[in-house]
Amino acid sequence: INSDLLDEILKLRDQILDLEIMLGGSKVRKEIGEEYEFTTMWTYLWSANGGTNSTYGPTKSHRKNLSNANKIFVAILSDYNALNNKYKQIKPKLESIGAPKTEN
Repeated sequence: INSDLLDEILKLRDQILDLEIMLGGSKVRKEIGEEYEFTTMWTYLWSANGGTNSTYGPTKSHRKNLSNANKIFVAILSDYNALNNKYKQIKPKLESIGAPKTEN
């Protein structure tokens, strides 16, 4: 077994799990109804959405929440692209050892 390749795969998996937490929070915390340790993109979007049905229009708070959600989205997208590039580097190594095909 190629221990270097295994280390690369495990590191990539951990980074993917971290990205999932950034996107939607902790699944474990969600299952037991506990609050997240940080505000997620979806929390900001939910707050920003409150201005769409208001007669006051979007307030400064709504705009700030949308801006915060956008910043998190940009960070997540950047991390996703970096992880996708790492995956593309690992994929031929997996194929060369006869590993099962992976989905993109």
